[in-house]
Amino acid sequence: MKNLLQTIVFLLIAAASFAQAPQGFKYQAVARNSDTSPMPNQDLGIRATILMGDQAGIPVYSERHTSTTNSLGVFHLNIGEGNTINGNFSAIEWGANDYFLKIDMDAAGGTQYQNIGVTQLLSVPYAMYATKAGSVEGDNDTDSQNEIQTLSYDPATQQLSLSNGGSVTLPTSTTYAPGSGITLNGNTISADDVSATNELQQLSLSGNNLSLSNGGGNVTLPTGTTYTAGNGININGNAISADDVSATNELQQLSLSGNSLSLSNGGGSVSLSGFTPVWNKSGSNAYFNSGNIGIKTSSPNTILHVNGTGVDNNGVTAVVRIVSGNGAQNLLMDGNEIDATADDLYLNNNTAENVILANGGGKVGIGTSNPGVYALRINHPTEGLGLTRTSTNNTWELRTALDNDLDLYYNGSYQGNFVDGSGQYVANSDRRLKKDFEPMTDVLSKVMKLEAMKYHFLKESDEDLKSLGFMAQDVAPYFPELAYLNKRDDGSEYYVMNYAALSVVAVAAVQEQQQIIEGQQKGIADMRQELADLKAIIEKLVSATASK
Repeated sequence: MKNLLQTIVFLLIAAASFAQAPQGFKYQAVARNSDTSPMPNQDLGIRATILMGDQAGIPVYSERHTSTTNSLGVFHLNIGEGNTINGNFSAIEWGANDYFLKIDMDAAGGTQYQNIGVTQLLSVPYAMYATKAGSVEGDNDTDSQNEIQTLSYDPATQQLSLSNGGSVTLPTSTTYAPGSGITLNGNTISADDVSATNELQQLSLSGNNLSLSNGGGNVTLPTGTTYTAGNGININGNAISADDVSATNELQQLSLSGNSLSLSNGGGSVSLSGFTPVWNKSGSNAYFNSGNIGIKTSSPNTILHVNGTGVDNNGVTAVVRIVSGNGAQNLLMDGNEIDATADDLYLNNNTAENVILANGGGKVGIGTSNPGVYALRINHPTEGLGLTRTSTNNTWELRTALDNDLDLYYNGSYQGNFVDGSGQYVANSDRRLKKDFEPMTDVLSKVMKLEAMKYHFLKESDEDLKSLGFMAQDVAPYFPELAYLNKRDDGSEYYVMNYAALSVVAVAAVQEQQQIIEGQQKGIADMRQELADLKAIIEKLVSATASK
């Protein structure tokens, strides 16, 4: 309100200061931001327009100004002395109509103007109409209460004064005095190196001697352990080798000649003629026609009797085939499959409920002997279905939780779950599991650049319902956390979009928009109050003028 009052005073002074009406009048105002705070030391672009009739009247004159605000945001214009855009200022008939002053401003100093207000011209410009009343006589200035005053400023005392009208002391800024070794030059502060005891030194190594320059001293580094080669030991750099100096530990070779098995270098030989082979050989085949074969048993009672907890076979090309006497039932095991042609196949035993392959419906049960209607049914006490990548050993796991939700784990850590009632996925979002927090800023302007689309995927037909969403390539420059290039194992690369996290962006944008709205509402309320105060002052001035 104080800035607006100063503007009116200057306009009135201008009206009374000229013996002859000039072709121009002064305008002073305070440039403010959207939050109503002043804009100090700011270059402005101003367009002033004289409107005839009312606030939306005919523009009879317009001109362009450039001005710089002072430390309080105040700027000054001489209306009528700017760069003319259209019209003739001296041809305006000030006494023939009502006139209004429209001010447009570009806070960046250019010509992208925005309207900041329209004000009716009441007293000051009409002083120009005095050129047609120059012959009026009888004004002897008999009123001593309306004398013109002069505004002055004393930098030494920081006082702003009006002649015959009092003064105010303006606040001063902080003054810095340089100390020892400190230099002030405008806004630049620098320090000299005034100490001879803090100079930079260089570290150097010569042999085992480690030293510092500028008298920093030196130390002798210890040497490593020295090894002396003994008898039969050779040391060459970092390599240690040993000679064979003993004649009693020479390498020997084992050889078979007929039924004689021998060791070289006098190691002797033995005859194998007393051993009778059990197996018969025919070409590349070996066979056994009579008796049974036992593994881990000395009394086999079937053709192949295996006694123990199981048989492991890691050879991918190995084949074991067991056929019944009539050929109706057989079990075939090779590197690719385990197959049975009749009843169910049990691995380990059916009482342990580990794996059952049921031939009736081709169903599989894990942890249960009754797969039911499911092609694959897994019963588990705690851990569920795990999928592990062999090259990385990383595992994703699905579990049925005690509360009937479907839980998702990664390498044993809980990630989220599907709710049993709605099937909705809820992600893990506990603050205790997060770090590197930073707020989201400038969200609204980025959201305004996104374009929502309806579309078909290439694999869909024209009859399918269109999907709603964004183009990931358009989102990535503004929100790289939501849209990014995803490379898959098959070598394909496609942009993907995290639509769930987009709701967080929407909330942040709404919050920013609300802050803007609240700031604008406050600014409007402040301007309304200032206009009301200004109106009251003008009414007092008009009333005082009319009474005289």
